[in-house]
Amino acid sequence: MGIGILMIGLLSVIGVPVADAKGVSDQGHTIVLSTLMPAPCISFKADGARILMSRSALEELRSKADPAYQTEDERLALIAGNRAGILLEAASTTLDPSGCADIEQGGTGYTNDAVYLVAQLVQDGQAAVVRDGRSLAESTIVVRDFNSELMGMRSLQFADGKAFLTFQTWIR
Repeated sequence: MGIGILMIGLLSVIGVPVADAKGVSDQGHTIVLSTLMPAPCISFKADGARILMSRSALEELRSKADPAYQTEDERLALIAGNRAGILLEAASTTLDPSGCADIEQGGTGYTNDAVYLVAQLVQDGQAAVVRDGRSLAESTIVVRDFNSELMGMRSLQFADGKAFLTFQTWIR
């Protein structure tokens, strides 16, 4: 039994989907991040990290939100634009240590919709991630997907395995 658990852990670390005895799969992959600090920027406080996003990129997403969409791409642009609007409206005049406008944890910018956009920007390399207590952005993160019969979760983690942003991806 010990070797089976070791193999599941090893396979999940290298990105091979595995399932445990309860049918929960665990799959991960590494993403190279931007280490450039965007300016002007908005800072989203995560668990043990700050996620720095370009204010102008968020404003551009918001400007493309057309409620009269006709295609799937236009519908997705509307959703992303609405989410960007949530973040922009929640940004305070208080600056974080990187000089970015803060979004207060637990405030109006901490909606599930906003978290989906923040995670997407990180995964697309359009946001920098700065670990608490550090001044330089992380160069890589690990994205882990955990799926069971009832729901799926995604976790954005530092290279050492500590999760800084976890959210639900689907539910049955």
